[in-house]
Amino acid sequence: MNNKYKNLKKRSNKQNSKVIGLISRFLNGEEIKFDLNILDFQNCSKFQKRVLIVESMIPRGKVNTYKLLAQNIGSPNASRAVGNALAKNPFPIIIPCHRVIKSNFQIGNYQGGSVMKRKLLESEGVQFKENDMVDPKHLWA
Repeated sequence: MNNKYKNLKKRSNKQNSKVIGLISRFLNGEEIKFDLNILDFQNCSKFQKRVLIVESMIPRGKVNTYKLLAQNIGSPNASRAVGNALAKNPFPIIIPCHRVIKSNFQIGNYQGGSVMKRKLLESEGVQFKENDMVDPKHLWA
């Protein structure tokens, strides 16, 4: 663990408390826009950082697809790489990678499991059709 986080910086308890409070408000249904400047992207590749920053712009109650996100970052053939970058998201909830789904509107994978991903999306007002597909009206393009 020391090698992986050798550049880890201690943050003040005040700053940590603020972030924890924001996460709590987010989980209670409030629209929260996190300040990405508090995040240390040092362990992220340039590609992953681009993916995470663009992904963070998807508003609550909306979803995007891996393919569209790849197009949005200027790498239209990189939908699989986008999925891999999101799978390694070091800032889940702060950068809500649960808002990215498959092009066929299936929910796709998530670090916390597909059940948690669906619950997070539903808590944000995203609706599903009978076949467990995300309702396309929630697509953010």
